[in-house]
Amino acid sequence: MLETAVLERSPPLWVLAGAGVVLGAALPWAQAPYSFYPLLLVVLPLAGLLFDLAKTPWRAAIVGWTLGFGYFLPGLLWIGEAFFVEADRFAWMAPLAVTLLPAVLSLYWAAAFAAGRALGGSVWAVSFCWAGAEFVRSEAFTGFPWGLFAYAWVDAPIGQAAAWVGPFGLNLLTIFAGLALGRALVGRDLGGAAWPHRAAFGVGAAALVAAGWLGGVARTPVDSPAPAPDAPLLRIVQPNVPQTEKWAQQYLQRNFDRLMLLSETASEARRRAGMLTAAELDAPSPDVIIWPETAVTPWVISEDTPRRDLMARLGSAHLVVGTQRLQVSETGGEQRRDVFNSLFVLTPEGDVAVTYDKHHLVPFGEFLPFQDWLEAMGVFQLAGGRGGFASGPGPQVVSAPGVPSFVALICYEAIFPNEMPTALGAARPDVIIQITNDAWFGESGGPHQHLAQARMRAIEQGLPFLRSANTGISAAIDAYGRVTHRLELNTQGRIDLHLPPRAPETVYARWGDGVFLGLMALFAGLTAAAFFEARRSV
Repeated sequence: MLETAVLERSPPLWVLAGAGVVLGAALPWAQAPYSFYPLLLVVLPLAGLLFDLAKTPWRAAIVGWTLGFGYFLPGLLWIGEAFFVEADRFAWMAPLAVTLLPAVLSLYWAAAFAAGRALGGSVWAVSFCWAGAEFVRSEAFTGFPWGLFAYAWVDAPIGQAAAWVGPFGLNLLTIFAGLALGRALVGRDLGGAAWPHRAAFGVGAAALVAAGWLGGVARTPVDSPAPAPDAPLLRIVQPNVPQTEKWAQQYLQRNFDRLMLLSETASEARRRAGMLTAAELDAPSPDVIIWPETAVTPWVISEDTPRRDLMARLGSAHLVVGTQRLQVSETGGEQRRDVFNSLFVLTPEGDVAVTYDKHHLVPFGEFLPFQDWLEAMGVFQLAGGRGGFASGPGPQVVSAPGVPSFVALICYEAIFPNEMPTALGAARPDVIIQITNDAWFGESGGPHQHLAQARMRAIEQGLPFLRSANTGISAAIDAYGRVTHRLELNTQGRIDLHLPPRAPETVYARWGDGVFLGLMALFAGLTAAAFFEARRSV
């Protein structure tokens, strides 16, 4: 009888589901490239009120799933672009990818809302379960921490809170502030809570937002700190090679020549191309040049002496370049050939000083889970050829004479905040360098969101971040997450700058997700207290 009475006070399930989809579809506007972050403090309170109308764990799960599907479907549509690069082979998979992935990711939100209702439905419970589900989503099955609410704050002072609590901590506090604001406006079960209780949530939400804003303003200098007088000169190259032309035999030499032309300083070739300015004649040569991911694909630089010789034209500069690396080994009389997506540091003489192999590969992009089974069904990964890429040993701080020490990130690896080498005990580097190829995703929101996450890595670590992207967006980011230099999508060019300074070591750089886990323990305790208090009052 009690359950029947409760359900009679709840709207029809189709109303809850429809409202969940509509609210979820509004949330992507808070993320890049739109970055309308105030929307979080409108939609999240409404999502909390919708949760209050779902009176059982099953109904709460429906609300969570539809809210998630409404968010992830438009927010991840950019993934579909990659399937049309080789449309004859992969276009048929695009509808599956852009619907199945959001459907699966939404299950985390469904579980969070169901658990939140089972634990009493308090603000503490829902915040704990929702933020916990987002953390699990970021770790499970190789992880996919894309679209965290925390990233919407990267253009606001509140984003600086990631230097203390990290992205998962900021995600938790954002969820709590939104839900607390909703509870303050309407109260538990649409008015069932006493006014003092509701007012406390309202004051708490407002204080949390104000503290984050003012703390971010206090942390961030008005202007980006000036480089040291002896800071090395760096050059970031963006060749703007369309993905459809990157592997085509007829374009390989042209692509390489373009990289060389953009990399050289005062060369005869640049003069003939009309790219040599008067100011450049007296400009100093760079100490380090950065090329994007698989810049010279499909050549394997370590085995390509002629092109290494060509790189000697770059003068005294070291070259950070993305390429493939082939490793042949023999076990039990059988030869094994592994191909790695790699980053090389080449000396001015063309020698390979350091090799870094990408360790966190893209599922279905660079490797295929359940490979034999899926290949038998005609499903293949998008890049890397049959069998995909092999995985490197793990995160690495690259150190070589004549090159600032740097965290090496290849494309997808930049979205994993807790895989930074400093969190694993490595010495603090001078800079983070990401080489990437976002050409797969055209002019969609994907490259913009990828850049936003790179900016958050800079904030979290207090380190400058340099980004070389094949077709964009290449950028130089200061240690506070601000873009100081930028090359837009589908433009050809280069960025010259002196190495920006580091900020003081952040709490997150030192403790990683320890602060987030401490906050989760606090919310777990408050969830338990609210749960038992509600049971005593029944």
